[in-house]
Formats: sequence, C-alpha cells, structure tokens
Amino acid sequence: MDQEKIEETKEKVETLIHILDESISIHDFRMVKGPTHTNVLFDIVIPFDMKKSEEELRENIQTIVKSIDKNYYSVVNIDKSYV
Repeated sequence: MDQEKIEETKEKVETLIHILDESISIHDFRMVKGPTHTNVLFDIVIPFDMKKSEEELRENIQTIVKSIDKNYYSVVNIDKSYV
C-alpha cells in the first residue's frame, strides 16, 4: 500500500478513537492488503484504570475501522499504561 493512504487512514483512525477516549494512544500502525480485505494493524495504549473491557474496546475499534472502509478489518494489540 502506498504511504500516503496509510498515513491518511492512520489519521482517521486516531481521530475517531480519540472521540471514543482521548487518553488512548496509537503506535506501530500498518496496513496489509489481501485479496478480499485489508488488515489494519496497530497497538494502542490505554490507561490502567480504563472502564471499558478490552473486548468492548476491540468491538468499538472494529466499528470505527469499518466506518472508514467496509473492507478494512482491525487487528489491535492492547497495552495498559502503568504510569
């Protein structure tokens, strides 16, 4: 995938995730295009005291990613901040 498309998608994902919760940060963002869909892979760091469950976060993030393009699938690694 071209770098411009990746950066554009990353900005959209970050903006929408920050609407979900401003304290979530994203890193290691990448995209892998396949024959039927594109995996949107990234790590997030959430506050230690986050009220939402990891499963709920994954569902919310999948909805966000799908809202950008119906052929995008999120693959998210969730880390908790201990600071």
